[in-house]
Amino acid sequence: MTHHEIVYNFLFQDITSGEPLVAPFQRRLSTSNTISVSKKSSLADVASQVEESGLSLGQDFHLFLKGKPIIVHEDDSSTWTVFSFSWVLDGGVSTDVRRYGKPHKFKWLPLKDIVSGKYDRDWGHPFSQAIQRVSLRSEALSSSGSVESHVDIAARVLEGCLQAMKYDFGSGARQMATTVLLHFHYAVSVIGRTAHGRSSWHWICMAAWHLVYNGRPSMNAAIRSNLLLCLSQMRSHKGNKAEMLEIFENSARERDHFSQRIGESFAKFVQLRFHERFNSSDGQPITISVLTLSSSIIKSALLAALRRCNIVLDVRILESRPLCEGAHMAFQLLQQAGDCDDRMKVTIATDASVAMMARDVDLVLLGADQIAENGDVSNKTGSHSAALCARALGNKACGDPRVVVVSGIEKVAKSSALIDDFIEEEDCGSPQIWRAWEKTGCKLDGELQSLVIDRRVNIKNVIFEWVPAECIDTYLNEDGEMTKAQIRAYSLYLQQLEDDVFGQL
Repeated sequence: MTHHEIVYNFLFQDITSGEPLVAPFQRRLSTSNTISVSKKSSLADVASQVEESGLSLGQDFHLFLKGKPIIVHEDDSSTWTVFSFSWVLDGGVSTDVRRYGKPHKFKWLPLKDIVSGKYDRDWGHPFSQAIQRVSLRSEALSSSGSVESHVDIAARVLEGCLQAMKYDFGSGARQMATTVLLHFHYAVSVIGRTAHGRSSWHWICMAAWHLVYNGRPSMNAAIRSNLLLCLSQMRSHKGNKAEMLEIFENSARERDHFSQRIGESFAKFVQLRFHERFNSSDGQPITISVLTLSSSIIKSALLAALRRCNIVLDVRILESRPLCEGAHMAFQLLQQAGDCDDRMKVTIATDASVAMMARDVDLVLLGADQIAENGDVSNKTGSHSAALCARALGNKACGDPRVVVVSGIEKVAKSSALIDDFIEEEDCGSPQIWRAWEKTGCKLDGELQSLVIDRRVNIKNVIFEWVPAECIDTYLNEDGEMTKAQIRAYSLYLQQLEDDVFGQL
């Protein structure tokens, strides 16, 4: 059987417009083509077709949504995989682009006309389906051009949420999941039937898929697990909106107690791990040294242990450049320690000082943005170095120093191989890096700026990295210690939920 691939790129003038205009691009690929979207093409590969019109990715336009692929069976001997991407023209960029001095006029088409199937004959049968994969608002448009206002409102709320997620560098994965659940709860509360007469359930599931895979894919594990758990329960209540909303409200109530539960879990771990020190201390506080980076969960765990255990904490925190989340966490720890602050010593050091800070340390505490099926953990860049240095230089008095991942079970994701196939490295851009240089006199202007523009100098700002499972000793969640077998079982369970919920889209 012959298999082909087709890519549709849809460039939106303005996604917030009441009547969006779209410039479509199409590329047909065969299985023998060197560019294969299904084999992890970079966004630059996909966007190159749009760039041929004179635009520059990252400067003139940016990615909005990647669509869930469509499989089309043409006949018994041929199948097509249809990939779709939507892009947004950045403000201030002319809709008539000049390349090499020659004007290029885009062919702008009304979104409602594409959705209606008006151009399917010209662009191929999957054309109208493809754009529905990358525009939540398309379900609000009927073939007559009327707009279903409740669908449009829900779509605008979630598209706004998706845009905000892409540029939210302050929230952790758990905070981001909470924000997504609140927006999704609102969208479900206003949605009815779509303009195409389909059940709102199809739109709800597609919207959830986008929130998982198009907001911040490198931080999507908590979003994915919470949405899948809610949707799996909602399926049996599809006709009762009140009961569907109650499922979200119950989930929110459970999340309210998370910090307390994770704190209790870590405090119990400390009592067990250091029981010999406690037994020989004659009732005096024992000192435990901890190396960490930054995480709201780590902060909750440390404060709980300080209050529940007879300990003095020597907390060594790497500042976590470029945004210095570690430094922020250090001061929050001291501010929230209350009457226990005399039993906590905090040291902040540069990330480059990790080996020095790891010397004689008892514990390395890491958060997690994702925990893969095999136990690999994605966390703030610098986590792998901290784990390796602690193993080599840490305190051997109680055996090897422990590298402990403290995280909710909601962070369990797919296998790291599958994750890497779907997610590109998240680089938050060079300005976060070079703005700090300017204070030292290294200004990125003139000749230095041209070196960066010409890509003779590449400034990397990748904010997450994988810590291999063999570098991790213990996984703690809100219910206690997790084994690698339990992580794998829960990952497979979530994958089955995803197949059930998203498989028919």
